[in-house]
Amino acid sequence: MMMSAPGDRGAGVSAPATTAVGADLPAPAEEIADDFDSLVFSQARPALDEISPGTPLVPRPWEGLAMPLPSPAIPSPTRAGAPALPEGDLASTRVPRLLAALHVARATGALTLARGPLKKLVLFEEGRPVFAVSNVPSERFAVRCVREGVLSPEALGAILAEIGPRSPLNEALVARGVLDDARRVRMIGDQISEILWSTFAWREGSYRLLAGSRARRPIARMVLCPGSLVLEGLRRTATLERLRLDLPDMLALAPAADPPFAHGDLAIAAGEASMLGQADGTKTVRDLIVLSGLDERSSLAFLQGCREIGILDEVTRALAGTRRIGFM
Repeated sequence: MMMSAPGDRGAGVSAPATTAVGADLPAPAEEIADDFDSLVFSQARPALDEISPGTPLVPRPWEGLAMPLPSPAIPSPTRAGAPALPEGDLASTRVPRLLAALHVARATGALTLARGPLKKLVLFEEGRPVFAVSNVPSERFAVRCVREGVLSPEALGAILAEIGPRSPLNEALVARGVLDDARRVRMIGDQISEILWSTFAWREGSYRLLAGSRARRPIARMVLCPGSLVLEGLRRTATLERLRLDLPDMLALAPAADPPFAHGDLAIAAGEASMLGQADGTKTVRDLIVLSGLDERSSLAFLQGCREIGILDEVTRALAGTRRIGFM
């Protein structure tokens, strides 16, 4: 059963996201470190710290121990060309493929994505994203509530003043009858998805995974399918120019030998399913677009999504006739 996750409390938000100039600029780190810390990490290690990307985090030694306890090991994904774990460079590994690798590795931990001043943090359990926060104000739960008309900026300010910075806003809204639980689940799922989708076009920056459970207290979680999340994210965010670079017309695609996702577990439209069935190594990307009946961008976004999550691989094109077996 799908459950909801705690929303970002959005302390200090006092105006609608649609009216503020520069609303998408990241908040200063000192304004959010405590906020993230209370939800995710121990006091000794804020979630979005200011340590340089790539520098490993070392937990404090436990009292009476000379060295800190080791972090749980992260199994390495076996797919060829899979991202290195636990950390790496987004110039060589894009976020969609990283999500697929974490699914294959069944990783549990906190993934930090950073590009310049922008930072996103996503919690994973058994390879699935369950919670996400960001230092971009427009991606915070409080701003989403105002944007979707759940409450006015004035009402939001009053509730935040009443509950204080350490209480989850989404729980307070449900308790007061301002937000029903079904809508909260949907809004938090959208928040997690959109935070991740905002990183799909990143071609620079870093990622780092800290293994092991990171929640300081029990929290309800939104569990999303990484495969469907990647497919939908590319449908929404990928540009035609970028897709044409990633998928040349004469490229041939075929089913991966050991796909990490079953087709039935993915949210796929009828036209996409037909195109997926035609991708047998005998047809080029251009052939598949024509056969799909979909527009070029939609076709390419789906095919690229299938490559990123590992259900289609690039192959040397085979002639259709070579796959036929004749009998005398």
